[in-house]
Amino acid sequence: MPTAFEIRRKNEKFAENVRSGKTAVQPSTREKLQKRSPIGYTALSIIIFVVIGGGVLQLLSIFFGR
Repeated sequence: MPTAFEIRRKNEKFAENVRSGKTAVQPSTREKLQKRSPIGYTALSIIIFVVIGGGVLQLLSIFFGR
Protein backbone atom coordinates (compact mmCIF):
# COMPACT_ATOMS: atom_id res chain seq x y z
CA MET A 1 0.00 0.00 0.00
CA PRO A 2 1.44 3.41 -0.93
CA THR A 3 2.34 5.79 1.81
CA ALA A 4 0.75 9.20 2.27
CA PHE A 5 3.91 10.83 0.91
CA GLU A 6 3.78 8.78 -2.30
CA ILE A 7 0.09 9.55 -2.80
CA ARG A 8 0.72 13.26 -2.25
CA ARG A 9 3.63 13.21 -4.71
CA LYS A 10 1.52 11.47 -7.38
CA ASN A 11 -1.31 13.95 -6.82
CA GLU A 12 1.08 16.86 -7.23
CA LYS A 13 2.47 15.36 -10.44
CA PHE A 14 -1.03 14.83 -11.78
CA ALA A 15 -1.99 18.42 -10.94
CA GLU A 16 1.14 19.72 -12.71
CA ASN A 17 0.30 17.70 -15.81
CA VAL A 18 -3.23 19.08 -15.86
CA ARG A 19 -1.99 22.65 -15.41
CA SER A 20 0.60 22.24 -18.17
CA GLY A 21 -2.11 21.60 -20.74
CA LYS A 22 -2.52 17.86 -20.58
CA THR A 23 -6.10 16.75 -20.16
CA ALA A 24 -7.33 15.13 -17.00
CA VAL A 25 -8.29 11.47 -17.11
CA GLN A 26 -11.94 12.22 -16.35
CA PRO A 27 -13.28 15.69 -17.16
CA SER A 28 -15.06 17.53 -14.39
CA THR A 29 -18.80 18.12 -14.33
CA ARG A 30 -18.30 21.78 -15.22
CA GLU A 31 -16.33 20.82 -18.34
CA LYS A 32 -19.02 18.34 -19.37
CA LEU A 33 -21.71 21.01 -19.01
CA GLN A 34 -19.70 23.51 -21.05
CA LYS A 35 -19.44 21.06 -23.95
CA ARG A 36 -23.17 20.41 -24.06
CA SER A 37 -25.32 22.20 -26.57
CA PRO A 38 -27.63 24.86 -25.09
CA ILE A 39 -30.56 23.39 -27.07
CA GLY A 40 -31.69 19.80 -26.74
CA TYR A 41 -31.90 17.26 -29.55
CA THR A 42 -35.70 17.18 -29.42
CA ALA A 43 -36.03 20.95 -29.74
CA LEU A 44 -33.44 21.01 -32.51
CA SER A 45 -35.24 18.29 -34.46
CA ILE A 46 -38.57 20.14 -34.12
CA ILE A 47 -37.00 23.37 -35.40
CA ILE A 48 -35.42 21.56 -38.36
CA PHE A 49 -38.72 19.81 -39.14
CA VAL A 50 -40.60 23.11 -39.14
CA VAL A 51 -38.04 24.89 -41.32
CA ILE A 52 -37.67 22.09 -43.87
CA GLY A 53 -41.42 21.39 -43.86
CA GLY A 54 -42.15 25.06 -44.47
CA GLY A 55 -39.69 25.10 -47.34
CA VAL A 56 -41.29 22.02 -48.91
CA LEU A 57 -44.77 23.51 -48.60
CA GLN A 58 -43.52 26.76 -50.13
CA LEU A 59 -42.03 24.88 -53.09
CA LEU A 60 -45.26 22.91 -53.56
CA SER A 61 -47.29 26.11 -53.59
CA ILE A 62 -44.91 27.65 -56.15
CA PHE A 63 -45.02 24.68 -58.53
CA PHE A 64 -48.63 23.53 -58.10
CA GLY A 65 -50.35 26.67 -56.83
CA ARG A 66 -52.10 29.24 -58.88
